[in-house]
Amino acid sequence: MVATLNVLVHKIASECGEVTGTIRVNKNNIIELSIPNEYCNWMAIGNLFQSTALTLESLNIDKMAFTGEYKISFYGSGNAKE
Repeated sequence: MVATLNVLVHKIASECGEVTGTIRVNKNNIIELSIPNEYCNWMAIGNLFQSTALTLESLNIDKMAFTGEYKISFYGSGNAKE
């Protein structure tokens, strides 16, 4: 899976590249989404490196909502820290 991130910080868009991740359905029909090593730059002063893991137990496309668990790890310059 390849995606483009749209990230706003204080209503100002960050420059994020494309990310590559994986989507899989485990034996219990739970969707697992993993996006490691995301990178964004904010106003040429803030660098952010992030990894995201989502476990989706249910997904409602009409309401744009899901239930499940998530883990987001990040670090970088400025105020970004894990």
